[in-house]
Amino acid sequence: MFETDRLPEGWAERLNRMDEIWVPARFHVTTFLAGGVDPSKIHIVPEAVDTELFDPEDMDPLEIYDGDHRYKFLSVFKWEERKGWDV
Repeated sequence: MFETDRLPEGWAERLNRMDEIWVPARFHVTTFLAGGVDPSKIHIVPEAVDTELFDPEDMDPLEIYDGDHRYKFLSVFKWEERKGWDV
């Protein structure tokens, strides 16, 4: 997934040589169109979620309070330096 609001210089030319460009959401379609990618090549392929397994109605809330009155942060992300986990 490409997480940005614009394409780097030269990308549209390269992408337009592809048969198809798969993006996960409408936001990306808008970004790629604004960057000059041929609209006929862009297709949304959403990220998959197994709603049988991950049904919020069947889950109990995550208990993160343990009585110590400290702030707790839950972060779900790919564990890589650019995500700033060390900040």
